[in-house]
Amino acid sequence: MRLLALTVVQPWASGFFKAENWKDVENRTWASRNIKPGDWIAIHAGLRCLPHINREHFKATWPDMPELDTLPHGALLGAVRFQGFGVPYRDPRRRILDASGFCTATDTDGGLGRRCRYRRHCSPWACGPVCWCFDLAAPLPAPRACVGGRGLWVVPVGHVQPLEQAIQAVLEAA
Repeated sequence: MRLLALTVVQPWASGFFKAENWKDVENRTWASRNIKPGDWIAIHAGLRCLPHINREHFKATWPDMPELDTLPHGALLGAVRFQGFGVPYRDPRRRILDASGFCTATDTDGGLGRRCRYRRHCSPWACGPVCWCFDLAAPLPAPRACVGGRGLWVVPVGHVQPLEQAIQAVLEAA
């Protein structure tokens, strides 16, 4: 199985594998044609952390956020099942929701009402501009040290089997 991975800074990488109110959205400035709904994406914790995190801002979504120095870095943490791309539901800029659930650009297309390919997403984690939406998370039993990459990158062969086992365990439990 060819598995793609996404490197995410801490603490957000660990947020995908919380027991409650898990991080079901990754916010990026870009979408990818290399993934489709139902694909699994490995989550890699990058070497860096957010340098200045406003813990107060995230209390509603993650009240017990751990200290950054306690989180793993430079490691695969698990995989998430991709649901699709979205835009934040609370995004007041340029978009309105049409009857089909798709957003319609209002000032980016000259008012022509062309349909945007992204669905609205109302997760508290969604801030966009492009939300990568997930519906299942499969944590590894322990982080696996691994060199990451930029964008979507291919998981090294030696790490695929443990990720597949974690995915299978989640699918059997669902």
